[in-house]
Amino acid sequence: MLFDQLTPLEETQFYKDVIRIGTERGIEAGHRKGLSEGLDQGWTESVLDLLTLKFPDAPQTMKKRIPKLSKTQKQQLFKLIVKSESLTEVRQWLNRDTN
Repeated sequence: MLFDQLTPLEETQFYKDVIRIGTERGIEAGHRKGLSEGLDQGWTESVLDLLTLKFPDAPQTMKKRIPKLSKTQKQQLFKLIVKSESLTEVRQWLNRDTN
Protein backbone atom coordinates (compact mmCIF):
# COMPACT_ATOMS: atom_id res chain seq x y z
CA MET A 1 0.00 0.00 0.00
CA LEU A 2 2.72 2.52 0.89
CA PHE A 3 4.60 1.82 -2.32
CA ASP A 4 1.64 3.07 -4.33
CA GLN A 5 2.02 6.48 -2.66
CA LEU A 6 5.75 6.91 -3.47
CA THR A 7 6.83 9.25 -6.22
CA PRO A 8 8.30 7.28 -9.13
CA LEU A 9 12.12 7.45 -9.04
CA GLU A 10 12.32 9.10 -12.46
CA GLU A 11 10.27 12.02 -11.14
CA THR A 12 12.43 12.74 -8.08
CA GLN A 13 14.88 15.65 -7.95
CA PHE A 14 17.62 13.26 -6.83
CA TYR A 15 17.20 11.13 -9.95
CA LYS A 16 17.15 14.21 -12.18
CA ASP A 17 20.33 15.54 -10.52
CA VAL A 18 22.13 12.21 -10.91
CA ILE A 19 21.19 12.04 -14.61
CA ARG A 20 22.29 15.67 -15.16
CA ILE A 21 25.64 15.12 -13.43
CA GLY A 22 26.23 11.87 -15.31
CA THR A 23 25.39 13.56 -18.61
CA GLU A 24 27.75 16.47 -17.89
CA ARG A 25 30.56 14.09 -16.99
CA GLY A 26 29.93 12.05 -20.13
CA ILE A 27 30.09 15.15 -22.30
CA GLU A 28 33.32 16.30 -20.62
CA ALA A 29 34.88 12.87 -21.10
CA GLY A 30 33.81 12.91 -24.74
CA HIS A 31 35.40 16.33 -25.29
CA ARG A 32 38.66 15.19 -23.70
CA LYS A 33 38.73 12.04 -25.81
CA GLY A 34 37.93 13.99 -28.97
CA LEU A 35 40.65 16.53 -28.24
CA SER A 36 43.19 13.80 -27.55
CA GLU A 37 42.30 11.96 -30.75
CA GLY A 38 42.45 15.22 -32.72
CA LEU A 39 45.90 16.04 -31.38
CA ASP A 40 47.12 12.54 -32.17
CA GLN A 41 45.79 12.81 -35.73
CA GLY A 42 47.48 16.21 -36.07
CA TRP A 43 50.83 14.76 -35.03
CA THR A 44 50.38 11.88 -37.47
CA GLU A 45 49.69 14.26 -40.35
CA SER A 46 52.55 16.57 -39.38
CA VAL A 47 55.08 13.74 -39.22
CA LEU A 48 53.89 12.28 -42.51
CA ASP A 49 53.96 15.69 -44.22
CA LEU A 50 57.44 16.46 -42.95
CA LEU A 51 58.74 13.02 -43.88
CA THR A 52 57.32 13.35 -47.40
CA LEU A 53 58.70 16.86 -47.86
CA LYS A 54 62.16 16.06 -46.60
CA PHE A 55 62.43 12.53 -47.99
CA PRO A 56 60.10 12.18 -50.99
CA ASP A 57 61.34 8.65 -51.59
CA ALA A 58 60.26 7.41 -48.14
CA PRO A 59 58.62 4.01 -48.65
CA GLN A 60 54.94 3.41 -47.95
CA THR A 61 55.86 0.68 -45.48
CA MET A 62 57.59 3.31 -43.36
CA LYS A 63 54.69 5.75 -43.65
CA LYS A 64 52.17 3.11 -42.59
CA ARG A 65 53.98 2.65 -39.28
CA ILE A 66 53.64 6.28 -38.20
CA PRO A 67 49.92 6.27 -37.25
CA LYS A 68 50.60 3.36 -34.91
CA LEU A 69 53.16 5.33 -32.86
CA SER A 70 52.28 6.96 -29.56
CA LYS A 71 51.95 10.74 -29.44
CA THR A 72 55.31 10.95 -27.65
CA GLN A 73 56.98 8.81 -30.31
CA LYS A 74 55.49 10.98 -33.05
CA GLN A 75 56.86 14.09 -31.38
CA GLN A 76 60.31 12.48 -31.09
CA LEU A 77 60.20 11.32 -34.70
CA PHE A 78 59.19 14.78 -35.89
CA LYS A 79 62.27 16.30 -34.21
CA LEU A 80 64.48 13.54 -35.60
CA ILE A 81 63.25 14.09 -39.15
CA VAL A 82 64.00 17.80 -38.86
CA LYS A 83 67.59 17.03 -37.80
CA SER A 84 68.21 13.99 -39.99
CA GLU A 85 70.48 14.09 -42.99
CA SER A 86 69.29 10.78 -44.41
CA LEU A 87 66.29 8.51 -44.50
CA THR A 88 68.50 5.80 -43.00
CA GLU A 89 68.52 7.65 -39.66
CA VAL A 90 64.73 7.72 -39.63
CA ARG A 91 64.53 4.03 -40.57
CA GLN A 92 66.97 3.11 -37.80
CA TRP A 93 64.95 5.08 -35.24
CA LEU A 94 61.73 3.41 -36.33
CA ASN A 95 63.32 -0.03 -36.16
CA ARG A 96 64.88 0.65 -32.77
CA ASP A 97 62.11 2.53 -30.99
CA THR A 98 59.03 0.78 -32.28
CA ASN A 99 59.93 -2.90 -32.01
